[in-house]
Amino acid sequence: MAKAVLPRGKPAPTGISADELKAFSKRTGIQVPRPLAEWLEIANGACVSAGGLFGIYTKRKHFLTGIEELYDLHPEWKQRGWIPLADDGCGNYYIMPTAQEFGQGWPVFFIDMAEAPERSRYIVASNIWKFLLWYLEESISDEYLSGWLFDRDQATQRDPDLETFEGLAMPWDA
Repeated sequence: MAKAVLPRGKPAPTGISADELKAFSKRTGIQVPRPLAEWLEIANGACVSAGGLFGIYTKRKHFLTGIEELYDLHPEWKQRGWIPLADDGCGNYYIMPTAQEFGQGWPVFFIDMAEAPERSRYIVASNIWKFLLWYLEESISDEYLSGWLFDRDQATQRDPDLETFEGLAMPWDA
């Protein structure tokens, strides 16, 4: 079994305070969904997997790209209330919409920047916790695990709520 190891010279992630979350919401006009707020209170960004998990403004040196820096590059995401969660290491992103435009809850979807940076390519998880489980499993594995995501039976077994959202393509159809 593979073990998670911090990259050399990178500090262990720390959480963000409730006041910092409120300040982010005030600056951006985006209310952070409670499940994501719970995660950010544990780890406000982390150097894991190929691209890393993003965080809200932090004073740490050499930190990964922050959510607000990505809003400078992609203002349409901010306007839509989309929160970038992670990078796939190839310049594509995993996003959580906050306006429940796809139904109840906060799914996570993949954006292929070469295809269309303003729309979802396909859903990857029904919520932040399912996404983090998949993303962190990928980061510690010695082999490619994502294949299950493109198999309908395996994907819906791992994440039964995956098909409950409207307007998001399924990975096995993409």
